[in-house]
Amino acid sequence: MNTNCILTKGFIASFKKSLGAFLNLLFIYSFRTLKDKSIIYLILLCFASSTALFAQNPGQASNFSVKAELYSGAFNSISDDWFQGPSGIGNIDESQTAFWRAITNGQTNQIFSARSPYAQYEVVNGYLLYDAVYARDYVSLSGSKDKTTFTGSSGKNGDNPSTSWFVEEGSVTSSVDIVDSYAHLRREGTTINDDLWLITALATTGNTGTHYVDFELYAEPFEEDGSGGFQNSGPNSTGGHTVWTFDGAGNLTSSGDLYLGFAYSGSDVAGVDVRIWVSKNDYKNITPVKFSWGSEFDGAGNDPDYGYASIIIPVGAKFDSANSNNVIGPPWKTFSNSNVSSVYESGAFAEVGINLSVIGIDPSLNSNNPCDAPFSKIFVKSRSSASFNSTLKDFQGPYYFLGSPIVDTTIKVSDPGYFLCGEDTKMLSPLNPYPG
Repeated sequence: MNTNCILTKGFIASFKKSLGAFLNLLFIYSFRTLKDKSIIYLILLCFASSTALFAQNPGQASNFSVKAELYSGAFNSISDDWFQGPSGIGNIDESQTAFWRAITNGQTNQIFSARSPYAQYEVVNGYLLYDAVYARDYVSLSGSKDKTTFTGSSGKNGDNPSTSWFVEEGSVTSSVDIVDSYAHLRREGTTINDDLWLITALATTGNTGTHYVDFELYAEPFEEDGSGGFQNSGPNSTGGHTVWTFDGAGNLTSSGDLYLGFAYSGSDVAGVDVRIWVSKNDYKNITPVKFSWGSEFDGAGNDPDYGYASIIIPVGAKFDSANSNNVIGPPWKTFSNSNVSSVYESGAFAEVGINLSVIGIDPSLNSNNPCDAPFSKIFVKSRSSASFNSTLKDFQGPYYFLGSPIVDTTIKVSDPGYFLCGEDTKMLSPLNPYPG
């Protein structure tokens, strides 16, 4: 091939990549600062001719954009996203932006989280929104350690979380140092027959190397125990997790814990891995009606009775994308390589959406009720390598996801007094009020 042609093609590719990054910055600046619709329309028109920003397998998951950006209606699209853009809806509440931006600008190593601005199971624009959560993690900053890391090599994905996972304050490398994570569950419509999508996203403080990350959804109210460990992950008799069960014909009869893992580097997302916690007996002897087992089964030890079994992901059942260019971060900014940043630098952020209905593990199909709450908590973590049972490094949560806090309804034992003439009510107070 002609040398000049090669150089020209290289220049065009480089120019398109730079243009994509520039348009991304200009778009968000126009919407959030100028509110100038003419500029926004110009940006959308320009971007229609550039596809350099979108990598791997981007798409719309129940009208939610899985394209490694955060704001709705961006880039010639009217789709929903994590935060509010010029059209569509944002799925994370932004009401505390000023407070959290002050925390970030002050380089305060503090965790916080935000939930959906909509009620659980609310129908918005024809889509049933189950829940959404954003979380900021502790990070390894200069003079400040990450308070939520796994102790040494204590943690593996197949282990019992309540007996084998331990927490310490430490420092982790930037490629596995989680800074922000996102999760959202929604249906393609409003009924049990409409596809159920789980959308996840994560950013690390570093933007080089390969990032290995996991999202786990727990049926039980999994939590830290306050003594450097975890509790309530599930029955110890089934390996510390809740199992999915089947009838003899291979139909799902109850749902349990769900795992989604993936790796990303640069513009690529790879190794998307969906698993459910089952007994070894079911994995070996049951032929599921709605999905096919994968080749992997991993629990604690060499021959566990319970573990995470992989599931084959059908064509069209997932979207994924990593940011090949800088993209605007959350409204309250973020951390990049220990510095305050308005953007996720190229290679630091990725999104994955999986269609649980097409994969064959829509938990609501067991009860025929689209508003069932199959999960209680979500837990986000990073690991050292592509191996499912490699050493766990950093974590976030667990955070409530679909499940509600368990509230003590005991009333204070105190005499409110007699009803007086014309008095209709008396105030009763909870013995142990739940904060918030």
